[in-house]
Amino acid sequence: MKLMMESWRRFVKLHEAVNPETIKKIQDALTHAGGDSYMVGGAVRDSLIPGTPESKDIDFVVTGLTLDEIAEVLAPLGSINQVGQSFGVVIANIDGEDFDIAIPRTGETKTGEGHADFEVTTDPNAPVESDLQRRDFTINAMAQDADGNIIDLYGGKEDIQNKIIRAVGEPEERFNEDPLRMLRALQFAVRFGFTIEPKTAAAIKKLSDKFQTIAPERILGEFKKAWTKGSQNTDLFIKLLDDLGVGETLFGPDFQPKAVKVSGDANDLTNANFVSFFLLGGDPAALRPTNEMMGYLQIARSVLSGEKEVWELGGKAKDKLPLVASVLKSFDKKAAAKIEDALSLPLSPQELVIGGRELMSLGLKGPQIGQAQQDILRAIHSGEIKNEPEDIEDFLQRRVT
Repeated sequence: MKLMMESWRRFVKLHEAVNPETIKKIQDALTHAGGDSYMVGGAVRDSLIPGTPESKDIDFVVTGLTLDEIAEVLAPLGSINQVGQSFGVVIANIDGEDFDIAIPRTGETKTGEGHADFEVTTDPNAPVESDLQRRDFTINAMAQDADGNIIDLYGGKEDIQNKIIRAVGEPEERFNEDPLRMLRALQFAVRFGFTIEPKTAAAIKKLSDKFQTIAPERILGEFKKAWTKGSQNTDLFIKLLDDLGVGETLFGPDFQPKAVKVSGDANDLTNANFVSFFLLGGDPAALRPTNEMMGYLQIARSVLSGEKEVWELGGKAKDKLPLVASVLKSFDKKAAAKIEDALSLPLSPQELVIGGRELMSLGLKGPQIGQAQQDILRAIHSGEIKNEPEDIEDFLQRRVT
């Protein structure tokens, strides 16, 4: 009875982020058609890690049914996308949620260096265990059946208890199948505060040349997860990047990341950590950062180096400046204070109490107006005048005389 209760508690936690009725509807339909369904991967893992948010990503492996049969069975429940059939997967959207539903993989053959350059062999009649042995890490190689019982062939539960990231089988073989798994090892370690098992870590160091085969978007995806889901362990992320040689391999010998503590949503955490990782050096091209990310970095570099005064960055930078200031507090408190002081003052001509018409009435024309506005902003930020009509008019008259 105690074992049954523990299985049920895990089962309930697994479903908290997704409507339990939706899960039951899917499993009942598959069972009625003669299939056995198993939840696999991250949802099972997260249900066993205390304090981990419930997963909304519910993936299934189904035995006893072909993909076409699975699609036919689930079609009345929602929409079915069979675009992944060559990889043994269909995507079902049921009650507004997406579910990856696969049949067991029995093998993979690399056909090139790209992420999608491999052939997958599947067998609907193979046991779920044949699929689990193809997975990356022990903590991800567990399955949960429709009754809540967990299948754990590789010690995933024990590794969770001991806070260890360990490759399934031979690490080099797993990483050669998909080099991104090496970055996933770091990401999971940072996210959960785990250590990477020595043999797995050694394989990452040995195969670092494989990083060049990974698409930048996929690399950035793993960094984003580490920065956001593992924001409390940024120091660990930096240590792993250094110890395993990953940082220098990806970003060059000048890479000098620094941990910062910032608050905000996932986008804020991504931008802040990106700045703190590359502010002092390193080439972020391997991540193919967004224009927004590079915008934050350029602002921070300009302020830190003194290349530009804050007001020279213009009003377009105003929304980015508070986050940049929070990052710079860990690098140079004076630079951060410059931003905070500047934010209390006008940063664009539109924020001046005197507009273009008033300047024209004072005899200024064309380019003179733009230059006058820049001079006014400079004077305000230097403390020479205040953003008040009389101060500005007196300042302009002094310029003329």
